[in-house]
Amino acid sequence: MAQKPMTDINDIRLDNTRQLANKHCGSLAKFADRIDRVPTQVSRIIGKNPTKKIGNRLARHIEEKFNKESGWLDQVHREENQQSENSIQEKPALYMALTGTADQLELLRSVIETIETILEEEEIKLSPEEKAKSIIACLQTCVKRGTNLSADKAIAATAIQAVI
Repeated sequence: MAQKPMTDINDIRLDNTRQLANKHCGSLAKFADRIDRVPTQVSRIIGKNPTKKIGNRLARHIEEKFNKESGWLDQVHREENQQSENSIQEKPALYMALTGTADQLELLRSVIETIETILEEEEIKLSPEEKAKSIIACLQTCVKRGTNLSADKAIAATAIQAVI
């Protein structure tokens, strides 16, 4: 499927700002802190369904906070803007799952333990990156489904198979 060309300044700024947030901050909350804004305001600007545009003043402010030259956000940066599989827009469920409650930390512990067990039982060797991708995929699935991993080891097995 062909991508539509980015010609609108608002689309270019949105894409570049998301790229900065993803590459340098990893979460909307950290990005918000870095640009001296509250997370809800940032969500309205670069969230999954933004309702506000990035104006000139905010664009220059973001560039300043990321040590970019004035006008950087207004230019297409094709090589830099290749979104990873887990871009900031795909992370909200994972981020919400890992913000610290006992249940959420228990889910993470359970996912890691289950993946380790399956890898050991099946004698599968994964690189640290592959293992991390398996854990993230499994967590995302559990969070989306509202499922506890211990009830369904198939989620972990599927996550492992997806990376090998």
